[in-house]
Amino acid sequence: MAKKSTLIDCIFCGNEQVPRAVEDVIPLWLANKMAHYAVEEQRAQGKPGDNANYVSYVYAHPDQMAKDADDNTMGANASSTTPIGKIPNAFLLPDVCGTCNSGWMSNLEEVAKKLIPGLLEGRSKTIDPFEQLILAMWVIKTCIAYDATNEERFIPEEYGSRHLFNLGYPLPGTQVVIGHDAGTVQQGQILHGRTRYPAEGVFVRSVHIGLRFDHFMCYMALNMVDPPDEREQMTRILEHLGRPWLTEIWPPKGRLPLPTEEAKATRSPC
Repeated sequence: MAKKSTLIDCIFCGNEQVPRAVEDVIPLWLANKMAHYAVEEQRAQGKPGDNANYVSYVYAHPDQMAKDADDNTMGANASSTTPIGKIPNAFLLPDVCGTCNSGWMSNLEEVAKKLIPGLLEGRSKTIDPFEQLILAMWVIKTCIAYDATNEERFIPEEYGSRHLFNLGYPLPGTQVVIGHDAGTVQQGQILHGRTRYPAEGVFVRSVHIGLRFDHFMCYMALNMVDPPDEREQMTRILEHLGRPWLTEIWPPKGRLPLPTEEAKATRSPC
C-alpha cells in the first residue's frame, strides 16, 4: 500500500492541507560543493581526502559565530555541536508544498547555483544589481526556512515567508551581507545562529540570522515594524559586524567587486 502523504499548510504560498514536500534548508548542491572543496583542501595538505565529515554548530548569537571565525576557532563557543556525517541533511523544512518546492524555490536555486560556487572559492567576480537581487532573495529564503525549522519561530509568517512569497522581492527593511573568508580551512563546517532584538519583550522588532558554509558566509537582518518607512530608520543591526570581507548586497550598491581589495589584503589563506 502506498505511503499516505502528510498534509500541511504551506508557510510560503498559504495553500492549506496539501501534500508536504521535502525542502532542504542546506541545499544538497551546496553540500556537494562544500564536500568537493573540503576534500581538495585536505589532499593539498597531505591528508586523506576521501570524504568531508560535516559538523553543525548552533550559536545563540551570530556575533559570537563571527568572532569564532575571526579567531579560527570554529565552533568553540557554539551552544551545541552535532556531527552530521557525509550528507548535511540536518535541516528539513517541514511545512512547504510541492508547488513552491518545485516552482519558484527550485528556479531560485538554479540561478543561485551559478553564483555561489565562485563565492565559496573566493574567485574574483563583479556582481551586478540583478545578481545581488538573486543572491539576496536566496539568502532571505534560506534564512526564513532556517528559522522555520526551529520549534520557536522568531519570524511570523506575515512578516516573513508569506510576505516574501506575495512580494516576490526582498522584504522591506531587510539587510543582507555576504562574504568569503579565506582565513579558515574548509572542513565541511556549517555554522548558524539567530537572535532577536530586543532579546526580551512582547514584540520582536528585528531578527538577525547568520549562516556560514566553510568560507562562504551570509547574514540577514529583518526589521519587522510598521509603518514601512520606520523600518528604514531603525538601527542597521548588521553594521557592527564591521569585517572587511563582508559586503552588503541588499539594499543593492551598484556593481560590486567580490572579494573586495580590502578583504584580500586583510586575510590570507591558512
